[in-house]
Amino acid sequence: LGEGLKVNAKLTTLDLEGNQICDKGAFRLGKALEVYTKLTKLVLGGNKIGDKGAIGLGEGLKVNASLTKLDLNKNKIGDAGAIGLGEGLKVNVSLTELSLYQNQVGDAGA
Repeated sequence: LGEGLKVNAKLTTLDLEGNQICDKGAFRLGKALEVYTKLTKLVLGGNKIGDKGAIGLGEGLKVNASLTKLDLNKNKIGDAGAIGLGEGLKVNVSLTELSLYQNQVGDAGA
């Protein structure tokens, strides 16, 4: 899907909730966010995304200027992943909604 996003010119919402996406898949989606400029909503809740995947998504957020909503509810993201997402948020200008409930983020990642 990440590779397809790089060339698709119309998709604005991608809902992959409740699948088996792990770190590798999330990292690839993060790379796609770096070049795809149409996506406004990405729903990845209820998957198996951990810290490495969240860090990859954070890297994509650094460059992406179209995404307004990112749903990462009910995954396995801990402090390191939350920090990686935060790094992306420091420079992202478009994201208005980030959902992270039912993850494993503690005080260090808050």
